[in-house]
Amino acid sequence: MDERPPLSPPPRHVPTSLHLRVLLGGLLPTIGFAVLAIAGSMALAFVSRSELLTFGRFSGELCTAEGVVTAVEPLSIESNHRTVCRVDFRYEVDGRELAGSSYADECKLQPGAPVAVEHVATAPEVARVRGMRTAPFPAFVAFVLVFPLVGLGLVVGGVLANRRRVRLLRDGESTWAVLTDRKPTATRVNSQRVYALEFTFVDAAGERRVARERSHRAVWFDEQVARQILYDPRSRAACLVEMTPGRPRVVDGEWAPVSPFSLFAVLLLPAVAFVGNWIALTV
Repeated sequence: MDERPPLSPPPRHVPTSLHLRVLLGGLLPTIGFAVLAIAGSMALAFVSRSELLTFGRFSGELCTAEGVVTAVEPLSIESNHRTVCRVDFRYEVDGRELAGSSYADECKLQPGAPVAVEHVATAPEVARVRGMRTAPFPAFVAFVLVFPLVGLGLVVGGVLANRRRVRLLRDGESTWAVLTDRKPTATRVNSQRVYALEFTFVDAAGERRVARERSHRAVWFDEQVARQILYDPRSRAACLVEMTPGRPRVVDGEWAPVSPFSLFAVLLLPAVAFVGNWIALTV
């Protein structure tokens, strides 16, 4: 068995850099943040320009006024494979001349054409051309939100699992474990089968226990190698130190901070996802 520097007794200090590296690392958060960065920004860009955000304005009493088209402008976007047009119009309510815009697919109206305008009874300035939309996209495009929601679910699930690892780094007892079972799963990573692994160890009370991990890397399949493990004596929580995101290192009995490059690598995707989604919401 390879000798390792002894760990100090719990509770141990977990450096902030290591805390973040463990919390945001691993397969699930990485995939989740990637989905949020790509699908999230695209979905929010669609939804923010859809009738979903303006639907509630017209849920009350509506009044009708006569209006006239002042301009028709084709936009550089499509809905149902048809060019979306913005229709500007003006109308009059109680002697007040008001203006607004509506949207339609491949509109045939010309400036000067008469139109029927619907407006909110208590807010005449909130109006639309009857039969047209109040935004470039219809409300049903909200279905695209399912993709960032999946990404968010992966992030939340991964972070919650990693929180248990952080607690074990701080409060867990340390011992050795060996691989005692390996079963293939239906998951593949880079065309390699992911295996469910069971590592057996004996805790301080003499009870034989099992820690479960998953990996596609053959380096973990050696049944002759003892692995350092952290476990909670009061629960079934346990994890392998080497399979924890960032592969924590022990220096003088304490956890060492991770390198700036390692920390940057794990923060990059969350930063890209946040900035991309923020831009999609504000543009």
